[in-house]
Amino acid sequence: MKTFLRKIVFNLILNISRVWNKISLHRTNKQLRAMILAPSWEGSIGDEAVIDSISYQLKEKGYSTTLIHFGEKKEWNYLTHIDEWHSIPKYFKSGGWNDHIKFITIFTKYTHFYCMGTDMMDGCYASWLTNGLINITNHAAYAGLKTTLVGFSINAWQRPEVIRNLGNMHSSVRYCLRDDVSLKRFKELIPNKQTILTADMAFLLEPTFKADHITSAAQWIKKQKEDNQLVIGINVNPQLFDHPSKTEELKQSFAKALPEIYSKYEQKISFILIPHDFREYNNDLKLLSELFQQLKNQLPDNLYLIDKAFMASDMKGMVEYLDLVVTARMHLSIACLGQGTPIGCLVYQGKFEGLFNHFQLKNNDLISPEDALDEEQLLLFIDQCIRKRLTTKVVISNELRNVKHKSAQNIC
Repeated sequence: MKTFLRKIVFNLILNISRVWNKISLHRTNKQLRAMILAPSWEGSIGDEAVIDSISYQLKEKGYSTTLIHFGEKKEWNYLTHIDEWHSIPKYFKSGGWNDHIKFITIFTKYTHFYCMGTDMMDGCYASWLTNGLINITNHAAYAGLKTTLVGFSINAWQRPEVIRNLGNMHSSVRYCLRDDVSLKRFKELIPNKQTILTADMAFLLEPTFKADHITSAAQWIKKQKEDNQLVIGINVNPQLFDHPSKTEELKQSFAKALPEIYSKYEQKISFILIPHDFREYNNDLKLLSELFQQLKNQLPDNLYLIDKAFMASDMKGMVEYLDLVVTARMHLSIACLGQGTPIGCLVYQGKFEGLFNHFQLKNNDLISPEDALDEEQLLLFIDQCIRKRLTTKVVISNELRNVKHKSAQNIC
């Protein structure tokens, strides 16, 4: 009964917004104003990358931008292409009713709405969060805004309730799938919706060098290369396994494989450890700091740890100088590909295959986390990526312009 009543009330709010939009006299001569809905709370470098990228692109097209976020304090307040912030910190605690009522009038001030879909739209991480994003986005569409689900993927596993809600959105919503594998899954699950094959919004992120510690890291890379060292970025993170013991095994596998690679290439390889998520529950830095402590005596002059948070644009600037990056973070991979840097990826949730298809890269540049637990398999994988790096770099370069064009299709 409670669920039924909630649905009735929410539908009433949507219909009020639809009527309000029709009688509003403000919309016809309104300047371009876009709302950007953050996919989660602050802390993910990947989320920052897509928000920073789309806000920059919108500003270049003459839009003013407002970020909707969920923090008590103003989140991502360091991003320079956001004009205003709108916080809804109690949205998921209260059921969102107060916020939706406020949105009835707020939405009349805007022309466009962009929900940063990323990897959130299949409900794999948290169905309550995804359903909230869908409800806000749907409300914007009913209010008459040109509404887009920006560059999102669909996992090999989804939550049926979320997929139903995704398929029941207003007919005007633009569904922008960020890879062909996700597009195929979406069409099988929701065949009656028009879709657009795009690429991740972060491919259009402008690289920078704002932080001193990233500039220092880039200088270290350049010095290593002046000494004829290959420099390889390494990202290991706790997201790949549900159980901490498996994460520990993965760390130990890297701790054994990297010195073997160092010896195999006659000490002409250096490694830089790159965290890419600093949220408390999903933090890469702790794991990489432990790996650094294990390796620093074996690789005293050929190992570097980035030990502070950074902006996504700074990381994109730095990875251009690397010869190869081995990572399990999607948006670190995208930063590298966007700079023409070869990658080898530990795959999860069936995401990387579609990303690789954009560049016509082969799946032998992918390894499963389970296989990476085996030191010998991990060693062979990294060795293979090193040997193929120059060929891979050419392949990436040949496709990058087309991929950036697809990324631009997220904006209408």
